[in-house]
Amino acid sequence: MTRAREAVLIASMALASLAAGARAQPAQEPEPPQRPRVLFSMPPTDEETQAELHDALLAQFALIDAEVVLEPALASTGSLGQRMAEAQRRASERQAIAVFWVEQQPDGRWFVHMMDSALERIVVRPVDATGDRRRSAVEAVAVMARESTRALIEGVPERELEQAPPVPAPAPSPATPQAPPAKPERVLRLWAGYAGGEFAEDAGWRHGAIVGVGWYKLSPLFIGASLLITPPLDVPAEPAGARFDIGRVPIAAAVGYRHRSGPVLLDLELGLLLEVLFSNTPRADRPESEASVEITQKPPEFLVGLAPRLRGELLPLPWAGVFAAVGGDVILNDVEYIVRVDEEGEPEDDPDDEILLRTLRLRLVAEVGIAFYL
Repeated sequence: MTRAREAVLIASMALASLAAGARAQPAQEPEPPQRPRVLFSMPPTDEETQAELHDALLAQFALIDAEVVLEPALASTGSLGQRMAEAQRRASERQAIAVFWVEQQPDGRWFVHMMDSALERIVVRPVDATGDRRRSAVEAVAVMARESTRALIEGVPERELEQAPPVPAPAPSPATPQAPPAKPERVLRLWAGYAGGEFAEDAGWRHGAIVGVGWYKLSPLFIGASLLITPPLDVPAEPAGARFDIGRVPIAAAVGYRHRSGPVLLDLELGLLLEVLFSNTPRADRPESEASVEITQKPPEFLVGLAPRLRGELLPLPWAGVFAAVGGDVILNDVEYIVRVDEEGEPEDDPDDEILLRTLRLRLVAEVGIAFYL
């Protein structure tokens, strides 16, 4: 009986000793990771970008002695302090030395955040991920994560930012560069100047003033019109012992081609000429005889022809220039002025006729003047 009590007592003491030892032994903590560990919170972007970022991170962290663990994205709402608290909680659970996450900005950039879980500080770096730069941005983020982790392991301090840089307002989409607005084109040409040329046999060189207008909207082609103002031609009628005048109104319409080299212009034009003629043909009586003299103009009373011109012009100002032109009038018909003398006693159908003036078929022309552009 005594031995049984001793055995029970010994067993009770042993159990008590084991229970006390169990209570005294501290709870076993999880073993720290064999390599430094960082967490990377994947951004809430498309699957293709996430797959590229996943592959890039694994490739970059294979180059250093660290482990990267990919995590779901942090909550995009709330303040930066709230996101830091969430990142710190995840780092504590995973025993990570740092947490990375990416925040997408309205202008297309990424802000890459790195939080040092030991010092509870954050570093933010921007990355341009707009448009076709997305692929290079993925690679840049992976390299940043690798180098930041390396610096953290080696104890190299990184530039610290207390908060993310302010997000600038979205820049307007770049517009296609446009040429400066062109100056209004001057297409109307008004000109005036001196014109001289031939008109009839033995009439000499005739002088006058010429005015015109041109339309250059269809450059290098143009159209124009002109009017020659010239004094009447005084023709002596010797057989009649009198004089008479011949008036002219030459009107031309032209088409042409313009070549330009800086301020120098060269025009080649061909005009259609209509020249209206009128004359003062009074009947004259010889005071010394009974004979009568009549000055008449054979029809037609107008001339039709072609008027080619070669014109050179210099523009010292955008709106004004000086010009000179040479050319000729090729007349398709001619007009004769005759004097008829009716001697007393002669039959009326057999008068004495004398040609006083005959117009030329080919006439030389020269012009000089100034031009204004509107």
